[in-house]
Amino acid sequence: MTIAEDFLDAMCPVPATYSRGVDTAELRAAIQEADKAFKTSRRDQLIASDCSGVILRDALVRRGGRLTLTDGTEYRIDRVMNSGVPGLSDLALVRLNGVALPVYDASQEIPLDATVTLDGAEIPAHVNPSVEVEEIGDDGSRVVVSRIMVAIRAEDAAGARPGSVVVVDGEARRAARVMNDGLGMVKVLV
Repeated sequence: MTIAEDFLDAMCPVPATYSRGVDTAELRAAIQEADKAFKTSRRDQLIASDCSGVILRDALVRRGGRLTLTDGTEYRIDRVMNSGVPGLSDLALVRLNGVALPVYDASQEIPLDATVTLDGAEIPAHVNPSVEVEEIGDDGSRVVVSRIMVAIRAEDAAGARPGSVVVVDGEARRAARVMNDGLGMVKVLV
């Protein structure tokens, strides 16, 4: 076993099929999907995508190819880069269909001590009444605003998007931003 295989095994890879035209290959891919706000490493900044993957280096794998997981989830490969670990390749991916894979599912470990209504459905949530976020103002300048952050399990927030109606403490508000944290939770800023 090589160092590259050891690193990939530690990342909990899943079986995938690569295809591009007539080229196909069976491989294992470690896929991480999270909003850019939660991806702060130098590697994440270089990849610059909400979704990334790691595979054993394979000359067949190229930009424009597709990765299909056993559950049918499909990703398009936007970029293939050499990893910092010899023998691995980093991938910038776009999910075409299916559901996001959490890096680690922490959703059962987070106390959901409140109930909110998201687009008419009551769901358990954790509400942080005030978080400061940087946004672009009407004049194009950066401004810091205070928002309510609602943490919801990803499976409960499947339809959440900016503009969704969220009722917190009896007050209806529109979601300004919806972010997948890669840990089985979705953070909704209202």
